[in-house]
Amino acid sequence: MEGHKNAARRVLVIEDAETLALFLQRRLLADGQAFVVERARRSGNGHRKDLEGDYDLVLAQLQGGEAAPWTQEPAGQGKAGAPWFRLQPQAQPSPLNREIVFDGVRVLSVVVADIEHSTPLTRALGPLAMLEFLKEFYLEMIQAVGRAGCTKQYSGDQVLALFEEPSEAVAAALRMCEAFAAFRARWRERASVEPGLGVGIATGMVASDGGAFRHVLAGAPVIVAARLSALSKGEGAILLDETTYRGLRGADLPVRKARPQQIKGFASPFQLYKVDIPWDPPAEHQVQMETLAQAAL
Repeated sequence: MEGHKNAARRVLVIEDAETLALFLQRRLLADGQAFVVERARRSGNGHRKDLEGDYDLVLAQLQGGEAAPWTQEPAGQGKAGAPWFRLQPQAQPSPLNREIVFDGVRVLSVVVADIEHSTPLTRALGPLAMLEFLKEFYLEMIQAVGRAGCTKQYSGDQVLALFEEPSEAVAAALRMCEAFAAFRARWRERASVEPGLGVGIATGMVASDGGAFRHVLAGAPVIVAARLSALSKGEGAILLDETTYRGLRGADLPVRKARPQQIKGFASPFQLYKVDIPWDPPAEHQVQMETLAQAAL
């Protein structure tokens, strides 16, 4: 890093969560790369990173050596005179998640992850710290979904993702829980309330408008996944509906039968299946996520 001490500094302004998640996933904002994070600030307009080093090399690494599909627009300058550049994706889909945009009806697996104890957590943290908590939570979930699926909605204390295969949905749900365990550990000293995570998965016919309302979804799996995420908070496990279980086709996943449960809005009880949540993240994952968290501060 010695050779970068006298390099001209530029400021990178990232205004969308998925681009920031991609930077964190590829460790482009961590020490030991071709540049270092000299200073970092948060603002209401986005995540701002003061970088020193070769800015163009940063973009080359981000894209894997290909032409970067991001626009770079001047965005003023900082107090020290360093120029700011705004980095935004030129087109969807996000380079981190798979694109699942359709007009009509498709059979998909829906994963809903919902924070437990979010109301007392909000009271304990206050609105600004809770906003920071939620933004970091969304980034963790987007990274955990990865290219296996599409993070379709995130609002309040809930994230909804779509997957084309039930096995991909279950595997991603496990990654989401593992990421949440490390994320929760990082916040333990700041929050007097210990948050949990409920995760539900349902598979079936989902309707969507591929146009302006492409993030609006309809269908029983959307409702059932949300209901199962609420039920799972008392189970300590990911809950699946029977259609998801049948779609696993012998996949090597730790699924076991649970008791049938009545779900609000449906006449007959649902036969459910569960996957126990590994709430203790592997040590190497904890170290990795702590490094990424420091870069995001």
